[in-house]
Amino acid sequence: MTPNVLRSTVVTRRLHSELLSASVPYLACPERRFQNLGCGAGESSGNDPTKILVSHLPGQSKRNHLKWLFMRQIFAIALVAFSAAAIASGQGQGAIRDPRRIVEQVIRKLDNERIQAQIHADAAALERIYADDFIGVGPSGTVRTKSQVISDFTSGDLRFQSITTDDVRVRVYGNAAVETGRSTMNGQDKGNAVPHDTRFTRVWVKQQGRWRLVANHYSSSMSHP
Repeated sequence: MTPNVLRSTVVTRRLHSELLSASVPYLACPERRFQNLGCGAGESSGNDPTKILVSHLPGQSKRNHLKWLFMRQIFAIALVAFSAAAIASGQGQGAIRDPRRIVEQVIRKLDNERIQAQIHADAAALERIYADDFIGVGPSGTVRTKSQVISDFTSGDLRFQSITTDDVRVRVYGNAAVETGRSTMNGQDKGNAVPHDTRFTRVWVKQQGRWRLVANHYSSSMSHP
């Protein structure tokens, strides 16, 4: 919970407590507003509090008093409901506005777009996602620059039929982010099958207001007994 939401919660609960503490005695013993009598005194003397109230108030005053009590209770209930909705909204907005969470979502989305661009050899998307100074080590150990990546995909030297990722984590460091995870690929690099199961590390940097991939490294996953 953010500090602002926490403060709002404390203030709301305090107001609600004060309203209820002020209203309940009047509901239990309405004549207190007009007499210096306690409920216990009225009950011990055998007097009906309702009769005491009626005996001391004209009809119109009694109706106004009951109306005032009713409206006060309605206001207290409405205040609590409104405050609960505001607190829930504030918590949701706090989560959405978390800068690291936003960057993580952007990186995951961009990487999914990059994978689809590789499968479909989409040169325009690759040009947009890769940084100009990109350097990558592919699953077969081949080192490629941005221009080489785009050339190999569009020429058909490097092709993928499917790519899936899991165990993905994104760590954000200001204008840089590191993405790690596992990748399962079906494809060929210049006629040779690429390793099927790999681990990857990608480095993303925010350049001129846009996140771009500056480095990508694959290593074959090792099976452990």
